[in-house]
Amino acid sequence: MLNVFMERLYPNSWSGSLADTLTNRAELLEALPVKEDYRSQLSEKIKELRKLAEKKCVSEAKRSRHESNHLSKCNDCFYG
Repeated sequence: MLNVFMERLYPNSWSGSLADTLTNRAELLEALPVKEDYRSQLSEKIKELRKLAEKKCVSEAKRSRHESNHLSKCNDCFYG
């Protein structure tokens, strides 16, 4: 059941930073009142979600630097 719930936490679409969206969802999960029996499982899933958010943050930062550095002169971009 927890695995199904976690799969549905990943958004199909979002606005802005996916990393921020995932981090916000991890914070909501931390606030959930959960029976002690399930707390360790949930904690593991929250760690996984935060790790994914961190990876997305790095990816978003790289993309942002690329766009900033090459916006007007990069032939590989769809911009300008």
